[in-house]
Amino acid sequence: MLAASARPEAVQSLTLIEPSPLRTAAAHPVVAAALERIRAAFGAAEGAGREMSPEEYLRRSTEPYGLPVPEPTPRMLRAVRAAMRERPVWDAQLPLGPPARATMPKVVVNGTWESAPPEYREFTGRALAACGEYLAEAIGARHVRVSGACHTPHQDRPEQVNAVLTRLWQS
Repeated sequence: MLAASARPEAVQSLTLIEPSPLRTAAAHPVVAAALERIRAAFGAAEGAGREMSPEEYLRRSTEPYGLPVPEPTPRMLRAVRAAMRERPVWDAQLPLGPPARATMPKVVVNGTWESAPPEYREFTGRALAACGEYLAEAIGARHVRVSGACHTPHQDRPEQVNAVLTRLWQS
């Protein structure tokens, strides 16, 4: 998305799979509510003036959304430490004008989330679907929902996503 915004003339097609720049789509009420909840979960520790531990970050990244907290193995904690140093994707403000004006074929792909745990589907699935709908409309992309897939439709249903990509590239 950033490349398509910076140099749309150099991009031949654009596919966004389960996009999650919630801040960019915050005009959508479902996305705005999700963004508020995420900021509350992560902002509390920062507001209290203490640095969050990797274990706490892992807990706050899963528990509030109805997911079990993964075992804090050394490998998992190393990955969490890396994620903690990155700017959160949900807080990214992406420029929509250049990809909206670009003529390349565009598609946004979301899962339908029916196989996800109910709390995860209700919060994360709804927010990401709304974000995908918002972005697709904003940039003039086709929005595709992949049945039976959650946050990784390209892994959950590769044959369906590959068919979407084939149609996109043939256009």
